[in-house]
Amino acid sequence: MRTLIVAVHPDNASLLCPALAPAFRLRVCHTLPAVREALQAGDADGVVCGLHFDDGRLFSLLEALGAGEDSRRLPVLCVNAGATPLSAATRNSITISTGKLGARGFFDLGDARVEHGQARACAMLRDMVHGLLGAR
Repeated sequence: MRTLIVAVHPDNASLLCPALAPAFRLRVCHTLPAVREALQAGDADGVVCGLHFDDGRLFSLLEALGAGEDSRRLPVLCVNAGATPLSAATRNSITISTGKLGARGFFDLGDARVEHGQARACAMLRDMVHGLLGAR
């Protein structure tokens, strides 16, 4: 089973983690220092980061991952783990800005839930993560 560092705001962990837990071993982190500690274990296969991680430190996390020799190789997926979908303009802006900082994708779990229902949205997220991990 592959290991993911899940960098997520505590309020969104209950929405994001159950979507991933059936398929992956999760190291859930709520702060940037906790992610750095989880990275030191050396067993992470990828990182999933919520938009509201550590009260808005998503970009700091992406910069830190890009600066590390070992962490730079890890695929990173950014996720809107909240219950509310993002607007198309916001989703596009986040996709572009996180991509420039090294993220390999963005998934709007809130939007997918509305469009496809809970079970299908979670399956789509897991499929996207599997695809990113396979692309390593």
